[in-house]
Amino acid sequence: MTARGFTLIEILVAVMLTSLVMVLTCAALSSTLDAHTAVRRAEREGRQARALLDLIGVDLDGAMHGSSPQGMPADTSWLFEVDDQGLRALEFPAACSLMSYSEPAELGRVRVRYEFSAAPDHTAPQSVSRLAYTEGRILPGRAVCTAVGLVQAETLRSGVWTPLAAPTILNDAPAALRLVVLHPDNRGVLGCRTFLVGGHGP
Repeated sequence: MTARGFTLIEILVAVMLTSLVMVLTCAALSSTLDAHTAVRRAEREGRQARALLDLIGVDLDGAMHGSSPQGMPADTSWLFEVDDQGLRALEFPAACSLMSYSEPAELGRVRVRYEFSAAPDHTAPQSVSRLAYTEGRILPGRAVCTAVGLVQAETLRSGVWTPLAAPTILNDAPAALRLVVLHPDNRGVLGCRTFLVGGHGP
């Protein structure tokens, strides 16, 4: 009895079915990997937003406003540099900065400045740097976050949170300040923190 082999058509059908299974498997794996990457990215962006708000909150705990108390720099104004992409810089006077672990001079009263630097086309997450000024000199600055979304500053006016839409200088600190970290792809809010500021600090 002669053994019968596979015909050319049977082989082609088997190859086609195998190829189809492999394509479907690769598509499923790719979709799973994309979903995993998106989740990891969202977690990372959320952590960056919370870390940024925590860092700013440390300085705002010692923020001051009003007339210059003894030992404070003459300039006690609050500066908000804003453009159509959100907050570009936030500067304010602070007392007894808790960030002084790397610069003992910050144990005094300083002006703190946060600068937000985005890519020219605003497609990439922005980095955040922190500087401090005291006694006529600039203390060493450092990057505090390397990838955060857009930041929006809001003040409470007549019971309504109002975004600052233009550069603003306040001689008194806003009684309530809210910072909102937005997703760079306009996919919602990554983080939000409300600060009640005022007084002359310790």
